[in-house]
Amino acid sequence: MRSFHSLRGYLKKKDVFNRAGLRFSQLVRGRHAFGQPKIIQIETTASCNLKCVMCPHGKDGVFSDGRKAFMTHQEFANVLDKFPKATSVSLQGVGEPMLNPDLPRIVSEAVRRGMETGFYTNGTLLSSGNCEWILRSGLNWIIVSLDAGTPEEFKRIRKGADLNKIMSNLKGLIKAKKELKARNPSVGIMFVAMPSNVNEISSVIDIAVEAGVDWLSIKGCHGGLSSNEKEWAVSEEDFKKLQAAIKTEKAKALTIHMDSREVDPRIRGPKKSRMKCTWAWEKTYISVDGSACPCCYALPELGMSVGNIFTDDFKNIWNNAKYTQFREKIKNEVADVCEKCPLY
Repeated sequence: MRSFHSLRGYLKKKDVFNRAGLRFSQLVRGRHAFGQPKIIQIETTASCNLKCVMCPHGKDGVFSDGRKAFMTHQEFANVLDKFPKATSVSLQGVGEPMLNPDLPRIVSEAVRRGMETGFYTNGTLLSSGNCEWILRSGLNWIIVSLDAGTPEEFKRIRKGADLNKIMSNLKGLIKAKKELKARNPSVGIMFVAMPSNVNEISSVIDIAVEAGVDWLSIKGCHGGLSSNEKEWAVSEEDFKKLQAAIKTEKAKALTIHMDSREVDPRIRGPKKSRMKCTWAWEKTYISVDGSACPCCYALPELGMSVGNIFTDDFKNIWNNAKYTQFREKIKNEVADVCEKCPLY
């Protein structure tokens, strides 16, 4: 009997039952999900200081003036309380996380709970002061968005930003990390591949090598709320250019990740026969106003909220009518919100 209880305690400690439930949910893809999410994405702000061409912030009329600007540290802590099984959290949505004045406390809260923690940033606010708290916070990773390596193209895409300033900030972060002999955070660059910037990948690789980042990630583009996927999805010829660029001699100095599911047009479409997304069965997205959404592309502005974590327990949301209906829909057909998604 003692050995049975010891085994049961060990399995509970290792979260085996929850992991098994999540895995079963991913395989079966039924209406209901078993287990609780281990990976969550929390939008700490919907505000941004840029108007990037592929982002909802770059399109007029997407966000209402009354939308909540920041999630407070206390609200964030309350959200985490409702995800006792979560081990990993990313702290971004459609806004720039570093605009949130509570971000240092938010990061500390997640790190204190032993969660793998990180966020994407446009790099404009990586001042020496911000770099210091980042390096001392216990943050696991930080990714700087860099979609062009020439000032003109960068300015066209990241409206409101200056490439030279971003490069200076990035180098400053890495220099400070070396001076402190800090292991974390790992520092990466994210390149969002689009037809208009594919030829920029070579110069971005140059910047990544020069700066000394830990890795470069190449992602596909969702295109915000645009209905024209051709404007954002790369062609087969473009994809071959990306493949060639990451195989060059200079690129060998970098760890480069390019998920073909997101970028390769031969895999991105057609979609009706190849639903492979598991977001709705293993992860969840919480917006700055507490809206729970099935994934990071299913924004509340698209009417995709399935509940609100500020006013309800997640266990009541995870398998409610809206969530189960969404799972059933994407299992049998391509939902509108999934049609342009590079991961679907």
